[in-house]
Amino acid sequence: LHHDLYGNYSEYGTIFLDARVPDDFSGQHNVLYGHHMSDGSVFAGFASFIDEGYAQEHDEIIVYKRSGEILNLKPIAVNIVSASQESLVIDQETEVASLLKSVDLKLAEASSDGQLFAFATCSYQTWNSRTVVYACTSSVAR
Repeated sequence: LHHDLYGNYSEYGTIFLDARVPDDFSGQHNVLYGHHMSDGSVFAGFASFIDEGYAQEHDEIIVYKRSGEILNLKPIAVNIVSASQESLVIDQETEVASLLKSVDLKLAEASSDGQLFAFATCSYQTWNSRTVVYACTSSVAR
């Protein structure tokens, strides 16, 4: 959380993939974490996705993989969770629809054949809340 890619101290930390999922983004569900910096950097923009207008204006998330491959993702849902009371459970076998049953904002229907990505960052609805933006690799119905 407080070191850069090279292991040096950094208040910005490094965006990281949850250790319970494959490090090549090959999992059905991929969870990435990053700081919400007050200067608007790292994952700060994800906290704004709870505003439907903002989410509609920012309807694509681009992930650049080490291999050079580019993933174009469509945001499909947003959830605000209390980090004190809830945790993000990664079960590669869980259906996408069941993961998204109780989200705070649904933006689109996910296709069941694509990968799901979750981008988690701090948000300030409560003293310990997190915003999780879900995005999908396959086509979605708007």
